Amino acid sequence: MKKLTRILILLSFFLFTTGNLNAQWVQTGGPEGGQVFCFAAIDGEIFAGTEGGVFRSTFGGYGWTPVNDGLWNPVVFSLAVIDTHLFAATDGAGIFLSKDRGSSWINVTLEMEGFAANDLTVVGSNLFAGTWGGGVWRADHQGADWTPVNTGLTSDTVNVLTTNGTDLFAGTWGAGIFHSDNNGQNWASINHALSADTIIALCANETTLFVGTWGHGAFRTVDYGLNWISCNNGLTNYFPWCFTDHATSLFTGTWGGIFQSSDHGSNWTPANTGLTNTAVRALFSKENQLFAGTQGGVFLSLDNGMTWSDIDAGLKNTSVTSLLINDSHLYSGTRSGIFRSDDNGENWENVLPNTYISCLAAMNTDIYAGTDGHLIYPINKSENWDYLRLENCGTLNSLIIDTDIIFAGTTKGGVLHINNIAPGFWQITNLGLADTTINSLLLYDSYLFAGTAHAGVLRSVRNDTIWQPVNNGLTSHDVRVLASSGDNLFAGIWGGGVFRSTDSGTTWIAVNSGLTNYDVISLSVSGDTLFAGTWNGGVFLSTNNGTDWVEMNQGLTEPAIQTFAIIQALISDG
Repeated sequence: MKKLTRILILLSFFLFTTGNLNAQWVQTGGPEGGQVFCFAAIDGEIFAGTEGGVFRSTFGGYGWTPVNDGLWNPVVFSLAVIDTHLFAATDGAGIFLSKDRGSSWINVTLEMEGFAANDLTVVGSNLFAGTWGGGVWRADHQGADWTPVNTGLTSDTVNVLTTNGTDLFAGTWGAGIFHSDNNGQNWASINHALSADTIIALCANETTLFVGTWGHGAFRTVDYGLNWISCNNGLTNYFPWCFTDHATSLFTGTWGGIFQSSDHGSNWTPANTGLTNTAVRALFSKENQLFAGTQGGVFLSLDNGMTWSDIDAGLKNTSVTSLLINDSHLYSGTRSGIFRSDDNGENWENVLPNTYISCLAAMNTDIYAGTDGHLIYPINKSENWDYLRLENCGTLNSLIIDTDIIFAGTTKGGVLHINNIAPGFWQITNLGLADTTINSLLLYDSYLFAGTAHAGVLRSVRNDTIWQPVNNGLTSHDVRVLASSGDNLFAGIWGGGVFRSTDSGTTWIAVNSGLTNYDVISLSVSGDTLFAGTWNGGVFLSTNNGTDWVEMNQGLTEPAIQTFAIIQALISDG
């Protein structure tokens, strides 16, 4: 005998079988990679700080294991080591300490909670943290007794810190660079003649301080900022996020790849052979190994940057923005491209690398993707891609296809549509649209619906361009997602849970019984089963159109659920 079992796949790629409601989520085989912000080393072990926590490698980067027990904020911007103590700076939860090489973590900065800790550095026995909104903080080598040390700083947003002996340097957002020679007690501006005020990278080596700026490239000084020299000859990208010395060269990682200099930054040459993701946020040198942390995982060079190879095995860290099932293939839209799996997520192939993907849609067997300011579409019905620009519209948050018409919901430009992909012109569909920040689009019955950030749900008759608000009964107008099942229309509301309409959106009622997290950001329907994904509350399931909900989080280690995909398969039960 056979039974129909629905396999549900969601963000971070956990898999669940609804045929057994007591089953637990199991993580799939990837996609591997994801955003890597920083590195550190303790003896022979390498640590990577990512948007999915801390990963450890005991084999020089060849094979990664997550080490996040107790690390309840997974976005790790910076790592620092004092003796064998490992510190992690997180986005909004302060600093965490591990005394056992990442196996367990404790928070050591509850007084700093709420600040994004952007960077860590060590001077002697003191640990310093640069934060977003809190300036610079200082603690002892145990991470205890944190104290703000901001006298002289004119910006409370410190992006980056570095040291040179007992000298401490802070790069800020909007106020340039500051120097302290007394453990942060006092700071002095060293911005004389520096033609940039937002600093995103710092590197000091003996007599020279290098800085990376937001949009103005690299600079250096040999006299504590009295004079600055532009170091951009050969750079093709002016956003240098990191520097490191390796062997006899200086390297910088930019949003456009890695560059190498053998003359202290006077001239740069590209060093990107084998680097399939060129959005580089971190560089780390250890003996003959040079590591690069990118938006698409970790790369390693053993020949002074001449060639690179990806070493992502076990680095299941990819931030998944969208999932799509089409023609027996499972597609994943991520911050580092489009991945495809033909075996329910066990193995993945990156079919469009090095591109931030915000949403996916399908027309027959063709896959379309949204990104920042562009629609990505297939050429010659294959996985070769081209880009169609949307002027001044921001990111495409949602794509939906009605026969041969593609509708795009954007962050700045409202709703646009196009009849023919190439050549073709976008047409604005915003008459009556009270909010141009579109989170979700849905075709239902004879209507096109738009879920907006500030104006709730709006409805337009198909093939019409006039929008009408349909918010009667909604308690919040921040609509993150729309879905439908039979005669029921559902809206996921940030802070409001799930609402249901049985009259095409004319009226709404809250359906939240059993729902313990009301920040609903994803919905998916399979037959009579409705799934709700929440921000930091995991997954909830309803079998009666949302009237009652049950938490379904056993085995799920990532509680922020941005997207679902449901694969229906015939499973033999013997």
